[in-house]
Amino acid sequence: MSSNLTSSVKIVDGVLILSFPEAETPVVWRMKLEEAALAAFEVRKNSDTDNGFFLHLRASDNKSDNIALFETKEEAVKALMDVTKAMEEASSVPAQPSPAHTNVSMSHSVGPMAVTQSTPAPKRFGLLKTILLALFLSALLILGLLFLLVKSGPSYNEFPSQISETPPQNSIGTPLSADDFLNQR
Repeated sequence: MSSNLTSSVKIVDGVLILSFPEAETPVVWRMKLEEAALAAFEVRKNSDTDNGFFLHLRASDNKSDNIALFETKEEAVKALMDVTKAMEEASSVPAQPSPAHTNVSMSHSVGPMAVTQSTPAPKRFGLLKTILLALFLSALLILGLLFLLVKSGPSYNEFPSQISETPPQNSIGTPLSADDFLNQR
């Protein structure tokens, strides 16, 4: 296997595109994303020759396909993980009005895997910024209202002392004329 061969797993315009040039039989394979979401991808040992491992697709309608044959199980599992990551990335990218902005690609060679997305950053983070701004303004409004309520409410030192410390001269329940009542005050 040459080190300049690069596998890639892409989702473009709702189509899963797998390219495995380093497989025993190099292959480019396509499937609609809706169908791929209902299918199971797995690694199977080559039962015909006991040599190599297949990246295998088991569709929801009980059809099954061997996608690519790899020399080692590690290569086949790496391809399986690339498919998984690409599908996860595609499901985490919000639907865009233009299909040109929904490409998600996963590529790997012998070295570490690179993840690229063509979704523009301003559209991706625009909703997040709007939500954070709305939360900040709401918190500011609530704090302002609380401040106004505290300042406009009665304070303890504004209440006149209406409680007299001296007990009334007459006992409760004793009849009293209006003139006597007014003279006591």
